[in-house]
Amino acid sequence: MVTSVTDMGLISPTVTGTDMVMINLNNKIGRGMTLNSCETLIPITVGAHAANYAFGPDMAHFTVPTPDLPEIAKGALANYSS
Repeated sequence: MVTSVTDMGLISPTVTGTDMVMINLNNKIGRGMTLNSCETLIPITVGAHAANYAFGPDMAHFTVPTPDLPEIAKGALANYSS
């Protein structure tokens, strides 16, 4: 984890749960231990997720903007507001 000192303030990057799990798995492999079947699936999933989002979010994660009401509809609603 890299930190930098800028303008006399310490800036540290955000660490996610995925980062922590991957660091722990890397440490386990670095100590010569083997990963069990559940632990093996985690880096596979993280790698597939990174490859999936390499070119931006997929269609399941696009948000559709809500259309703005036309002025005539806003006026009609304003007539009925109390």
